[in-house]
Amino acid sequence: MWTRTRSVQLRASSSAAGRALIDAASARYRALFLLAASSGLRQGELFGLEVDGVDFLRREVTVRQQLIDPEEGEPYLGEPKTHESYRTVPLTKAAVDALAAHLERFPAPAVKIEDRTAPRRPRQRTARLIFPNQYSVPVRRGSWSHVWKRTRQRANKALTATYEQARAAWVRRGKPDGSAKPSITLDTYTHLWPDEEDTTRAAVEAVLGDVRPLCPARSA
Repeated sequence: MWTRTRSVQLRASSSAAGRALIDAASARYRALFLLAASSGLRQGELFGLEVDGVDFLRREVTVRQQLIDPEEGEPYLGEPKTHESYRTVPLTKAAVDALAAHLERFPAPAVKIEDRTAPRRPRQRTARLIFPNQYSVPVRRGSWSHVWKRTRQRANKALTATYEQARAAWVRRGKPDGSAKPSITLDTYTHLWPDEEDTTRAAVEAVLGDVRPLCPARSA
């Protein structure tokens, strides 16, 4: 059921764009951008990430759910996109430090939310989401699109990529993003590094290792 993510390649041009987005992000979302650029997590996986999904000692994040924001109704926690999306992703020291600094500055609130990760047994529960909005509730797609647009414009007014386009450019992987079939990934992500977690961390660390965990406060 669980896939261990190992292979990665960062392109110089896309990593520069990633750094610009991290530097342009508001304090509340800086760690999210750094985690996204260094791990390749999907948008819903980031917003559905709970504190217990991060192993700070082993420096890895476990993906077991995502935040789903339907057009009608309230956001809920659902299953990852595919069976292969259940995975463990190695993290760099920079990403771990950023998460720790983020949680110190923005402690994860207790969020009441419906959990549909077991579709036949949905339930209401309390989740400690790492990246809620400033009102301590799950981030909605509409509000996130505004945050993304503002951050993108601060970073580079010529940058027009969506989050998923940026994600695909930041991290090139063998099969870490939970694509349903290897062919889907291989058609998109063609350049592979050796499949070792330390190699993955070293590759990302070389590009993002000196990024500061937090920045001066900005409006969200």
